[in-house]
Amino acid sequence: MDLSWLGVRITCQVTFTELFIAATVIAVAAYRFGWRSVAVGSLLEAVGVAVHAVVLQVAAYGVALLWLDWISALLLLEFGTYFTYEFVTGLKETHSEDPMSTSSDWALPLNARGIGVAA
Repeated sequence: MDLSWLGVRITCQVTFTELFIAATVIAVAAYRFGWRSVAVGSLLEAVGVAVHAVVLQVAAYGVALLWLDWISALLLLEFGTYFTYEFVTGLKETHSEDPMSTSSDWALPLNARGIGVAA
């Protein structure tokens, strides 16, 4: 078995970057939608990723890699836009007239928005 150490290094760097981004998204979503919804959504998505990995392994050669790059870029753009909107909205709430009006949503009960964002 051939092993490219450069490939291993690059894969580790990309994986670390993706995990860092995912952890940031999960932390923001837990603060905004409650940790319970984010935990359920994360578990659902872990199962979803496993299923997609199996399906994509079989279908990888049938799908042009260019299409996968565009899909990834569009998903990243969508998430970035959404979280920028959430950040700006939250920032406006923290700078409101009444300093006691802001509260953490950390302990909210399960909700579909939190599960969807985490997934």
